[in-house]
Amino acid sequence: MPPPEAVGFVYADGSQSRPTGETIFNYIVTNRLSKDQIGEGFLDTAMLEPGNYLLRVLAADIFRNETFKDTQIEVTR
Repeated sequence: MPPPEAVGFVYADGSQSRPTGETIFNYIVTNRLSKDQIGEGFLDTAMLEPGNYLLRVLAADIFRNETFKDTQIEVTR
């Protein structure tokens, strides 16, 4: 679990963890948490040429659990 001051940087609205029921972790994917380092990030598409791109989001934990999701995006001007 991240330190309490990191919660707002890591978990997005709609996240919930309860002793019963469904646990949902929605992440702010542009932000980073590594050990005690917290950073806010942004996706700046202005730096990309117009075209189609594959956006891959990877989440991993200290137990080496990993998952990813690919999303196609189109950058236009």
